[in-house]
Amino acid sequence: MRSLVDDLCNALDLGHSLAEITSLLDARTNKGTVSTDTWQTREIPLIRAIEKKRLDVINLLLDRETDIKMVGETALAAAVRKGNQEDVSLLLDRGADINAVGGVFGTALAAAALGGEMEIVSLLLDRAADINAVGGVFGTALAAAALGGETGIVWLLLDRGADINAVGGTHGTALAAAASDGNKEILSLLLGQGADINAVGGTHGTALAVAASDGNKEIVSLLLDQGADINAVGGTHGTALTAAVFKGSEEIVSLLLDRGADINAVGGTHGTALAAAASTGSEEILLLLLGLGANINAVGATHGTALAVAASDGNKEIVSLLLDQGADINAVGGTHGTVLAAAESKGNGEIVSLLRNCGAHVMRVGGSYQTVSGVYTNTLK
Repeated sequence: MRSLVDDLCNALDLGHSLAEITSLLDARTNKGTVSTDTWQTREIPLIRAIEKKRLDVINLLLDRETDIKMVGETALAAAVRKGNQEDVSLLLDRGADINAVGGVFGTALAAAALGGEMEIVSLLLDRAADINAVGGVFGTALAAAALGGETGIVWLLLDRGADINAVGGTHGTALAAAASDGNKEILSLLLGQGADINAVGGTHGTALAVAASDGNKEIVSLLLDQGADINAVGGTHGTALTAAVFKGSEEIVSLLLDRGADINAVGGTHGTALAAAASTGSEEILLLLLGLGANINAVGATHGTALAVAASDGNKEIVSLLLDQGADINAVGGTHGTVLAAAESKGNGEIVSLLRNCGAHVMRVGGSYQTVSGVYTNTLK
């Protein structure tokens, strides 16, 4: 037997009348089959009714639920996404938690802000929505509005007390979200209203690193002109320069270096810009960095040196290039300790042979395994 949830959704999809859906609900409930559906799955017909704009069925389902707060969060977000102010008001009147946090959007307010639903944003604020609640991919409603390019809603939220420098979500701040969207208008608006241009948060760390990671030269230039710290450290890549290197944008790499970026700054997953270039396999950027003074033996992050990164990744061409440029084959640093151990740990036999032929010391001490023989021992465990 199909579940009550499936039958209700099918009835809504087929456009059945309120009387027919009521009869179905009564018949199945009397048989006790409702108990097989969890509270989470029982919310699905309510969301389907919202999507179908069936206010009559929404009321029916709400009348049959014992606690709207158990199902109110997702249903409220669904009503917001549909832009149906009447449904939003109904759900709130019936007890839906206006500040519930969860899902991709985090809050109903953030969902409305991203979707450009000005009237619903105003409604939620008038009904005491927490304007600075943090949750979901976007972090805050302000960041969601900035990412969505909703200038009017950005202004509204700021006028109603939104924290312009609140940190949360993938982008970290509203300013970083605007940088990601490439929206100069909102970027300038936020900076003019006091946004911290060097605030650190989210995946990439700063707004400048976000723009560099996205390969947006115009936004990078704008932020630098407005005083962004070109060497700020934070996020996955550590610096804006490393973010640009990882993106493979030679143009932005050159721009940042021309504007004073520290070519040997350490931070992030790869440690240095040179190590990031080795990881991406970009010979052009690698040679550009070396030509401008990058320390070929700088140690940082998981693998230690750029040579160790290339060896671990199994990139023979980059390994050979770095050796030709004078990389220390026996430098110690990183998880594996040495370049040879890094290659050995990934089973890169061809690179192991190349390194040994070039003078790598088999018993060099360093890293988690202390020696290359320690790598062999660990792989046997």
